Amino acid sequence: MGDAIAPAGTRNHIDFATLVAVITLMLLSLGIVYSASSTVAFRQSDDSEALLFSHLAKVVVGLGVLFLTIRFDYHRYRKFTKTALLAAIGLLVVTFIVGAVAKGAVRWIRLGPLGIQPSEFAKYALLVLMAYS
Repeated sequence: MGDAIAPAGTRNHIDFATLVAVITLMLLSLGIVYSASSTVAFRQSDDSEALLFSHLAKVVVGLGVLFLTIRFDYHRYRKFTKTALLAAIGLLVVTFIVGAVAKGAVRWIRLGPLGIQPSEFAKYALLVLMAYS
């Protein structure tokens, strides 16, 4: 895994305008989520910030993943495209067979308290394959 990190001189070019736009949207989403959900959260749990803190945790994790993946040379993902797509198709088949029903549709694989939605993985696997092609 150590060789997957590009040396300092050969790192990917970072488009700072796009990076600033993404970070700005992630931070603005905090205000939007609070504005849209504070009343509902207060009615459900007597804590108007409950959904805000849940969203904040997701934003922090997202930013962490963003800054971690910036360090990796994206060209190295190429060799995993077909494997990722086959894994995504396999997960979708598993979901069809043993998936959990949520709001009338089978879209989750439940592993105890953890649930995964294979369609999200499939979406990114297909996107990376199309970019590679």
